[in-house]
Amino acid sequence: EKRSCLLVLPVREQQGVIWVWAASLLGSNAAPDDGVLERLLVPELDLPGVTSLDYSRDLPMDATVLCENVMDPSHLPFTHDGTISRRSAAGPVPLRLKNRPERQGFAAERATEPPGSVEFRAPHCVVSETRRVNSFRDWNVVYAVPISPGRARAFVRVVFEVGRMEGLQKLGFSLLFGLPKWILHQNNHRILEDDNIFLHHQDLSLRASAMTSLHASTGSSYQRVQPVDWAKHLYLPTSADTMVTAYRGWLDRETDGLGPAWSTLTQPFHSA
Repeated sequence: EKRSCLLVLPVREQQGVIWVWAASLLGSNAAPDDGVLERLLVPELDLPGVTSLDYSRDLPMDATVLCENVMDPSHLPFTHDGTISRRSAAGPVPLRLKNRPERQGFAAERATEPPGSVEFRAPHCVVSETRRVNSFRDWNVVYAVPISPGRARAFVRVVFEVGRMEGLQKLGFSLLFGLPKWILHQNNHRILEDDNIFLHHQDLSLRASAMTSLHASTGSSYQRVQPVDWAKHLYLPTSADTMVTAYRGWLDRETDGLGPAWSTLTQPFHSA
């Protein structure tokens, strides 16, 4: 609306989240695509007996680094010792891709006890599921929203199938989710603090290397989120790294290593 100086964008509220179709910000005239939204929703949230806790925070790392981190379940016992895991629980975390990586995303089965899966839903959603035989499931849902190069906003949904729990466990989780949100948020933000410093410096290192390799190969001033030879900069020796390897390859194929597209209303990020 020119007279009010407003930019009008299509929006929809679903699953307690306001979704914005931002194609026009990226120089596109594409109409809203319900398929894109459906892919980013979590159907399990609408099941009876499912309870969730949401929190969000701005983090000092690129959205691609945040995505990569939550695709790697093997880091939990080391980085999150004392918060949501413990080092004595460390062990192999075999991951096997369920499908060939596609533009819409990819997923892997996690052969642990209890078993589960990790799924990347392009462009910025990672869903981790844990399945317990004849018992409850839980999901950790992370939306890694780009703010600017080197900064991301994490929207996290912690989801538990409380209705399938029994006895004291069910009572305990019901009481936990009934606590004031500010108390729960304090504990959840401790989890984010566990690996902030590592991921921040990993991001700086990757983008610094990307800056050099990009200038050497194309002369462009736009910075990649990963170097052309990223496989030489990252040590990914085990099957636990399957999702990370697939994601880095996906970034190369689908974004030419540049990561998320930026709004035409913002200034391009230059390496200088």
